[in-house]
Amino acid sequence: MKIQQKLSRSPKGILGGPLYLRLRTEEMARVEQHAAADNRSRANFLRIVTLLGLDAYEKETARLSDLSTQLASSSHP
Repeated sequence: MKIQQKLSRSPKGILGGPLYLRLRTEEMARVEQHAAADNRSRANFLRIVTLLGLDAYEKETARLSDLSTQLASSSHP
């Protein structure tokens, strides 16, 4: 008797449990439009957009932190 391995759609390390997101009707329509244009599922499209947003957020917070540090050091004679 063969033991079948459990199949997964996601690569290892991706499954952290579902995240629920509430979008307005027009926002969901935009997601569906872009996902279809990229030939992706809504979930995959939202994952990509989330990762892009995280990168942008981290760059912006690092930039603001650096600016704050520079301003603090330049205000001390």
